[in-house]
Amino acid sequence: MRRGELKVKAGLPIKGRNAAYVARNREALLSKAIEVFSKSGPEATVEEIAEHAEVSVTTIYGHFTSKEDLFEAALAKAFFDWTIWANDRVGEEGQTLAGFVMMPRMFFRMRETHPLYASAARSNFAAFVQNTEIFSTEFKKLAAHLLKSGDLEMD
Repeated sequence: MRRGELKVKAGLPIKGRNAAYVARNREALLSKAIEVFSKSGPEATVEEIAEHAEVSVTTIYGHFTSKEDLFEAALAKAFFDWTIWANDRVGEEGQTLAGFVMMPRMFFRMRETHPLYASAARSNFAAFVQNTEIFSTEFKKLAAHLLKSGDLEMD
C-alpha cells in the first residue's frame, strides 16, 4: 500500500486527502457502533446503528461488508483502544513481573476505567473473548520473556 492510500475493506482503495476523511468517518462510525452494541448486544440492527451514528445504512455498508463485519471491527476497536491505554499505564513495568500481573488486573477493573467498553464486553462476551487474541498473544510473549529471564518460574 502506498503512502496516502487507505484500503477500505468493503470498497476500493481511497487515495490522497480523501483517505483521512474516510478513516475519520470509519472511526466515528465504529465508536457509535460500540455504544449501540454495548446496550443491545449482537442483536442490534444496522438501522439502529445508522440512526445512532446519524448516517444512512448505505454509508455503513460502504465501510463494512456486513453487520458481522461491523460488529467484529467495533469490538476489536474497543479492545485495541483499551489495550493501548493499559500499555501506557503499565509503561516500563510492562516487561517485568509486576507488569505481567498488572494488565489482567486492569482488565478486570475495566468497568471502573472504561464503562462503555466493559458494557460492550459484557453484552457481547463470546465475541469479545475471541477478540482478546491480541491480548493473549502479548501476554504469552511476556510470559515467555519472563520465564527465559528467570523472573517467572513454572512448577
